[in-house]
Order: sequence, then structure tokens, then C-alpha cells
Amino acid sequence: MLKINEELVSVRQKIMQLQQAITRDPYFAAVPSIIKKKEKTGYYLHAKDDLPEVRKMVFELINSINCSFEAIVVRKIYTIYENKHNGKEAEFYADLLSHILKKTK
Repeated sequence: MLKINEELVSVRQKIMQLQQAITRDPYFAAVPSIIKKKEKTGYYLHAKDDLPEVRKMVFELINSINCSFEAIVVRKIYTIYENKHNGKEAEFYADLLSHILKKTK
């Protein structure tokens, strides 16, 4: 769960500015993954597809934002998953999220 302690409009603007800066940067002009995204749907950040240099820029952006992150690691115990969550992933993840939310209050 990501908690952002700034105006979301401001954070979104920073992200969009970074994406625009990347697409205008001559250093990235010949990068196939960036060209493909720009031509297809417009460039957007995606860690799996982005170059290490872009990931570093995103890291610096995230580091400049007042935010915190919490993650949990779980394993599905089949009998509990079937009985408590009716074998439905949506119910399973909603239950997990409820535990994170209880902890942050």
C-alpha cells in the first residue's frame, strides 16, 4: 500500500513531467521500447520495460515525494482460502488489505 502525503494532482503532474522529459531527451531518442510506446499509446513509465537510467530517474522522483510504502508477503493456505475467501482472489486480497488498513490507523 502506498500512502502519499502530498496533493495527488501535484504528484501526478511530476510524473507526467518526467515522462515528457524522457520522451524529449535525445539520449533516449533511439531506444526501441520508448519509441514503440510513444507511437502506440504515448509514453508511460513501466519498470519492467524501462532502461536502468529511466528507473534511476523514477527512483529519484519517488525519493522526492513525501510518501510511505507497506507490503505484506503471504501464502495461500488452501483450506482457509476456500472456506474464508470462498476460493475467490478478490475476497482474499480484500481481507489482506483490511489488515494493512487496520495497522495504519
